[in-house]
Amino acid sequence: MSMTPTLNRGLQRYIADSNSGLLGLQPEDWLDMADPVNVPGTSDQYKNWRRKLTATLEQMFADEGVNQAD
Repeated sequence: MSMTPTLNRGLQRYIADSNSGLLGLQPEDWLDMADPVNVPGTSDQYKNWRRKLTATLEQMFADEGVNQAD
């Protein structure tokens, strides 16, 4: 099964509806970014523990797909 926007939203909604007292979601998932953040063996090429998002926070929260609550 491949990841679709509907499945992505459904998984995040399922987790959000749990009884957990703390929930952390990654903006990369909201933006459908598939490349891994931490790639082993690349610490000399670039800082492998961080990367730029494909959208600014303002753009991300203005995106209807990110804000969709269904």
